[in-house]
Amino acid sequence: MGLWAHSACALCARVETAETAEEARADGRAREEWSRRRDATSRGRTDGRRMVVGVPPYGARGGGGSGGTTTTAAWAPRERGAFGLGGAFPEVGVVQFPCGMGWCAKGGIDGDGDDVGEAPGCLEMGFEKLSETAARRAFDEETTTREYEGFLRHVRLWARRAKREMESDGDWWSACARVGALERSEWVRRVRNVGAEELEAALVAGEGEPLVIEDGGKDWDTWTLDRFKSEIGSFFVSVNDRAPARRSDVPKQRTHQLRFDTFVDYVASRDGSLEDLEFDDKRVPFYANGMRVFSDPNLGEKLSRAFPRPRFTATCDHTETIIRELMNQLGANAETTRNVEVNVSKSLDKLFCGPKGTITRLHYDAQDAHGWLGQAVGWKLFVLYPPSAGRLLHPIEDSHGGVDPLNPTECERFPSFAQATPRVCVLAPGEVLVNPRGWWHYAVSLTSSVTVMRNFYHATTNAAALVDMILDSAKKAKVGERRDGDTNLSRTVRVEASPVASRRVASLG
Repeated sequence: MGLWAHSACALCARVETAETAEEARADGRAREEWSRRRDATSRGRTDGRRMVVGVPPYGARGGGGSGGTTTTAAWAPRERGAFGLGGAFPEVGVVQFPCGMGWCAKGGIDGDGDDVGEAPGCLEMGFEKLSETAARRAFDEETTTREYEGFLRHVRLWARRAKREMESDGDWWSACARVGALERSEWVRRVRNVGAEELEAALVAGEGEPLVIEDGGKDWDTWTLDRFKSEIGSFFVSVNDRAPARRSDVPKQRTHQLRFDTFVDYVASRDGSLEDLEFDDKRVPFYANGMRVFSDPNLGEKLSRAFPRPRFTATCDHTETIIRELMNQLGANAETTRNVEVNVSKSLDKLFCGPKGTITRLHYDAQDAHGWLGQAVGWKLFVLYPPSAGRLLHPIEDSHGGVDPLNPTECERFPSFAQATPRVCVLAPGEVLVNPRGWWHYAVSLTSSVTVMRNFYHATTNAAALVDMILDSAKKAKVGERRDGDTNLSRTVRVEASPVASRRVASLG
């Protein structure tokens, strides 16, 4: 059946089943208007310089789903004239280019490629399919980065060393952490059944001390990468070839979006034996870093049950208590307090996923936050430096280190870097790294990897940073008012919140 005939039948069916005469008359008028536009189009009538193209009435346009492709029977603005002088049709789930907007004659949608000519009216696909297509093209491009090249050099040196050492003690992972630029590194201390006092000292004493808690994930479910794929499925993720992003990057970070299950297929395609050095040295891997799946209403509870916060956090993670005390001082009601508590706390829980060779470049966490990172799948190498070493790491853009810890030639570019002594660890599945505030850290996946991560706040060390963060948000949202009319609310709360939270935490103990 032709396009016009098919759509006309659909309209007739609506008239026959209309519940009221008024609805029938409205449908009839819409059908007449559509017929008028169709006839005008078939005669090639023009208004000024722009062709008038027949457009079905609202409610009869179809156009496919947001994630798939259109069908030949569904109407879509395939001709540029369909837009007239107006904008896109939001009810039609395809990518559209009204008046050519969003299209570049060089390369089409991304403006980087061959001459492709004038924009079409639309593409025969929705945004989700377009995003996946663009991501797949990026995955195939032969592009690399300085930090990925540094990792490849390091891992090949490691493999040569490991081959010799495995003949004696089989310590493959230790060899990874103590070669090349990490030759002088020190091990991060490992503990089990960590006590409250030991953990408190790690966060409070001096600059703090990172710890590997070997049984930190003992309450976690054992999920494979395929299990993550099936559970998270259609969740739309952003993936990057450099992380974290930096304004000074050359080349710039490339970012694409696609479904998580599609991304896991890509991760699996880059899998292989680390020992046999099966690396793609021409294509830097993409990384789903900082996924906020714990905040998703459909996924958050499921993931929180599978990967609960480690038991040791009960003695050091005061985030939610600080929030409650602060909101009380702000005069917020119980509902607002609970919403802020839940939303802020969940926003600090994140997931990281990528193939081997995905890198988190050297940085320290913003907002003066402590953090813990635990391996759910695979192995990951971490390199850490204390806050006092920051000046030796060529700091750039506030919280970023300009050096690559795995590149031995960095000492030639930055001679002071040679004075910095790294601490290293390799996390296995179920192990958790506690990273105190201000500690610089770098990470690289040694296998396909999934990491669970949380930033947190402690009443006597970094509560003020959380207070500042929430106050800034509360000011924008105008959450609550000081009941005594104090106009110096920000100053007052900043002074009071940390001690109040500290007393509250102490009373709970």
